[in-house]
Amino acid sequence: MVDQGPTLFKTIICLQYCRRVLPSSNLVCPNNWTRFRDSCYYFETTKMRYDLAEVRCLEKGSTLFVADSMEEWLTVLSQTPPDYWSWIGLEQQDDEKQPRWTTPGGMNVSEIEWLLSPRTSEMNGWNLIAKCVGYFRSSVISYAFFYYCGIGFNSICERNATLLANIWDESDRGF
Repeated sequence: MVDQGPTLFKTIICLQYCRRVLPSSNLVCPNNWTRFRDSCYYFETTKMRYDLAEVRCLEKGSTLFVADSMEEWLTVLSQTPPDYWSWIGLEQQDDEKQPRWTTPGGMNVSEIEWLLSPRTSEMNGWNLIAKCVGYFRSSVISYAFFYYCGIGFNSICERNATLLANIWDESDRGF
């Protein structure tokens, strides 16, 4: 069984922040956020390491972007500026055979736009130091690829009302 400690910790932290700031109904996105269906997206333009991007999203009551459908993937990523690298919520640790989304509910990773196809992690940059997935978009090509997590990229934060509404029991007052 894969250790879910870091993922569980991130989810708990997000729930502590998100519960206070994200209603499950009548979703209105904050200023400078973009809405698609039941989620809000923030395109962070300050370049930072992957771990700091995760923290920045948590501070905003959100997580790094996790696409749950191809429609969401294409719609959200089409809104990033050209020649823009963004951290997304996808990574692969040493003991894992496939990349995994950092929060539950992500789409099949083999369906996303990788630089090289047929997709293998190694062909798309994964190695002992490149474990985090960044997304690049230009007018010519767009793709996901593994990068060293310490590189400064922009990032995309997501507040997912559907996921959070399913996790929370509104009658529960303790955490």
